[in-house]
Amino acid sequence: MSVATRKEPPNLRILKLTFLHFATGMALYLAALAAAVWLVPDLVRLGSARNPEGWILAHLLLIGFATTVAMGASFQITQVILRTSLFSRGLGYVQYGFHMLGFFGLLAGLFADMRLAVAGGACLLAGGVLYAVNLGATMARRRERNLFVFGSGLSVLALLAAMLLGAAMGLSFAYGWNAVHHGRMFGSHLWSGIGGWLAGLILVYSFKLLPMFYVSRKKLPRSSYAIVGLHHLGVWLQVAAQWGSPGPDPGSGAGRPGLADSIGPWLDDIGTILLLIAWGWFAVYLLQVRRLIGGKQPVGAVKVAFWLIPAVGVLFLAWSVLKWAGADGDGRPRRSPPLSSSGGSRGRSWPTCPRSCRSSGGRTAFAARKTKSRRPFCRTCCPKGA
Repeated sequence: MSVATRKEPPNLRILKLTFLHFATGMALYLAALAAAVWLVPDLVRLGSARNPEGWILAHLLLIGFATTVAMGASFQITQVILRTSLFSRGLGYVQYGFHMLGFFGLLAGLFADMRLAVAGGACLLAGGVLYAVNLGATMARRRERNLFVFGSGLSVLALLAAMLLGAAMGLSFAYGWNAVHHGRMFGSHLWSGIGGWLAGLILVYSFKLLPMFYVSRKKLPRSSYAIVGLHHLGVWLQVAAQWGSPGPDPGSGAGRPGLADSIGPWLDDIGTILLLIAWGWFAVYLLQVRRLIGGKQPVGAVKVAFWLIPAVGVLFLAWSVLKWAGADGDGRPRRSPPLSSSGGSRGRSWPTCPRSCRSSGGRTAFAARKTKSRRPFCRTCCPKGA
């Protein structure tokens, strides 16, 4: 008598593609730690991270490590949550190739020639589009409409926006294209990449993973859609606020503010309030998960992650209070927004150069390091470092 063997469900298959992303991400994380030993002294001496050294280190951590790991994890988690197989593993490997080619091209451009960064950004964008197609097709095949489809879709949309803005900034550096709006593109790039993509993905997956790891009886609340929606709405309002600041570029001092310019601070405040509400609401949900656990509490990384989420929320609250404390009575900031082209309150990352010379900004910090000068300069305008 033959015994029929049960076929393994496709959603339980562990993807080699996922572990390829994990291994690559961890290797690049170690590379970022090694690079920090070399780059951080220069960043301290320059007094700002708005220079090629800072950008290299930031992209090693945020694209090389965090985004690569997040992409690999999302492939596996999507299979488990939707109880289906990935749409195309082959497409996933092609996406991985474009992602890595674009990432190393971007690093080479920041180190040597910004034109390489433009090509790298184009490959990264192509990889991001392939990733979105693969994940979207997987969700469409299952035809489920739930919180994870909703939140993951918004996070992937933010990822594509961040990549588009990054490619636009590369064109600005390499060829001087639309350089007058560099500060706005930079602020939007940060909010969509860190706030919309990484934080948004962590938020939506935490609704599934934390109760599972804590063996909690807490069910998914109806408010989860509101929490995820408020978070992404707050992020996009912050992006819009970057384009509603006075002048053609925040901190430039040029131009006369009009109606579109005057709404920037208000959009910033509303977006901040929505983000605080979303993460405060989510912190309440976390406490409910902890209260309804059915066994021994987990230890290690799970416990650290549980308390790290509200800790980040507290830090964001403190940052918001300090930002509001530095505002005038009408709600407008006394100083330029922190995400401006001035490179911080002292503005030491950008040289004082006309618009036509900003294409050499990618070499500014390296020129400053070689001359041991504390003031970066543009080789086009100041060949002697004066």
